[in-house]
Amino acid sequence: MNRLTETLKIKRQTTYWIWFGRISPILFLFGAFTLYEIFNTEIPLLFYASWAIFITVSLIWWGWVLKIILEFIKFFQEVSHSVNDIQSDVKEVQKNVKELNQSNSKQRTRQSK
Repeated sequence: MNRLTETLKIKRQTTYWIWFGRISPILFLFGAFTLYEIFNTEIPLLFYASWAIFITVSLIWWGWVLKIILEFIKFFQEVSHSVNDIQSDVKEVQKNVKELNQSNSKQRTRQSK
């Protein structure tokens, strides 16, 4: 259940980033236009502000991406361990079935004699 909760959390965070990516440029353009027209802000100042916002968001997003990649690595390691456990269980079952078949075969030959 913990894995499901983490997956839903990642999906929700991804949805937030998608919406942020859609809405933030529009809000920035609206804010920049407002600052330029109403408050007579200079263009270079708006340009530098946009770069500062872009760099900040990029760094935060990059940290989030690295966190998600680590979550995927942990998930694949868990899956790998589970698959290895299943493989060893299957080999053990095959060994037991083979031994059972050999035992049944020996009993049949004794009974037929």
